Amino acid sequence: MSRLRADAEGGSSGAPAPWDDYWYYTVGAGSSTGIRITADTVKRIACVYACVSVIGKLVASFPLGIYREFDDGGKDLAPKHPIHQLIATRPNSKQTSFEWRQMMQGHLELRGNAYSEIILDGRSWPIQLLPLHPDKVTVEIMRDGRLRYRYNDPLTNQVRMLLQEDG
Repeated sequence: MSRLRADAEGGSSGAPAPWDDYWYYTVGAGSSTGIRITADTVKRIACVYACVSVIGKLVASFPLGIYREFDDGGKDLAPKHPIHQLIATRPNSKQTSFEWRQMMQGHLELRGNAYSEIILDGRSWPIQLLPLHPDKVTVEIMRDGRLRYRYNDPLTNQVRMLLQEDG
């Protein structure tokens, strides 16, 4: 089957057709050298690395907070909300708020999504936001419509199931 869709004049548009086998190939584009381009390989290109770094630092520098909404449509900063404290100061024991937000933005740019696991204390109070490698997360929709996250933890080589309501 052709990888290119023919246009009205009999040429090719360069885009794969919706019915083409292209959609079943692994993620990552080919280059003129034949090397597949993925999030891991593209990070080695200085220009890409610099762009992701600049955007990540810019986004991480924006003010961030949790807001409480009012019935009249207004809103107000909620600095005592437990998530506000985490995202504004230190989401986990290894990262500052700036580092965590820069990492989340980098994941979003290079991999299309970003995830953090919400760690709760004994009172079900959020105490940490731990970044998860987005390539290791599979989102599943359960029969009742809730989300389940299958995480292939690269540190332990274990599969963990995280439920939407767990955090």
